[in-house]
Amino acid sequence: MGQQHVSVEKPDGTTLKIDKDCPLFKELLGCTGSYEDMSPLVIPSGYTKRYIDMATNDANKLQQSALKDITTAYQRIAKESEFVVCEGTGHTGVGSIVGLNNARVAAELDIPMVMVVNGGIGSSYDEFYLNQCVIEREGARLAGVLVNKTNPKKVEQVREYLDKALGRMGIPIIGVVPDKEFFESPCARDFENLFDTELMAGKDFRNRHFKEVRLATCSTRHFLSTYRKSSPATLWVIHASRTDLVLALKSAAQEAEYHNRHDPNYTWAGGLLLTGSPNISFPRGLQEDIFDMVIQTVNFPVMYIPKSSHDVMNKIERHTAKLNVDDEVRSRAVMDHYAKHIDVELLLERVDGNQSSLRDFGCPR
Repeated sequence: MGQQHVSVEKPDGTTLKIDKDCPLFKELLGCTGSYEDMSPLVIPSGYTKRYIDMATNDANKLQQSALKDITTAYQRIAKESEFVVCEGTGHTGVGSIVGLNNARVAAELDIPMVMVVNGGIGSSYDEFYLNQCVIEREGARLAGVLVNKTNPKKVEQVREYLDKALGRMGIPIIGVVPDKEFFESPCARDFENLFDTELMAGKDFRNRHFKEVRLATCSTRHFLSTYRKSSPATLWVIHASRTDLVLALKSAAQEAEYHNRHDPNYTWAGGLLLTGSPNISFPRGLQEDIFDMVIQTVNFPVMYIPKSSHDVMNKIERHTAKLNVDDEVRSRAVMDHYAKHIDVELLLERVDGNQSSLRDFGCPR
């Protein structure tokens, strides 16, 4: 039951709207279920308001119809699969506004849940307890807890104390996963999707990841000083009217390319995001002569967003980079990392699965 959707083309040429995560599972992981079954419900715009306005009986009928669609899709996938993973979204109560929260769906399908909490001790247990209350209320089962994004220096401490706290309720820890900054580092493609635009230059670097995003509004001298102290993997946000800063970045990037060729330990992997409303004289943001000089000669990602720098930075700060099928490097790195820190045998034991099934695929304990 997706909240954000993408369109895919079916074999018969028609278009289907599916949850945005489905292509990642189907194309990258090779899941064999149909898209219709992987994403059986598409929530249309305004659905929540219409549902709330309904009389109780009508709302209940709509719930039952939705649950029937979900159950039918689940059963079809289960028939052709050794195991099925149903992905929840957000916390346990998400979807309650239409009577279909994560715990309710799990209870209706009679499948155990794995709760994911962010790394910590007190805050993690508080987060667990709130979600556990919803699980119990809906009559679902909890197989275990996965502690995510844990400070790498505190993994064992978190495991020790949460294991004791959760042990009082007979709930095991499935894994404690140390955080890695790279996993949430956005790439140029993420910003293309975020702002619904395309790179003007550096299209071969769509999957280049940026460690930080910095807004440059200062003098050229101060910018160059800041540039030298910044990460080589910085996306610079510069207003298109600041041709002095744009040319300074271009010059610095060319110098960096020289170092890249002659120093194997040095890597510059930056980018440029131009902002500012277009005008009649400069429809592409930059002056035409400057535009041609930059676009035709740079070897890094460049995009133009026709909005104020303030609006662009606000949107970037609220954005969380997600895994997507086009960024296979990050997706594979995430899978390899998590596989090392999840007790697969315990997980299968808790969900009443066949413990040998995943070992046959080479998954570690």
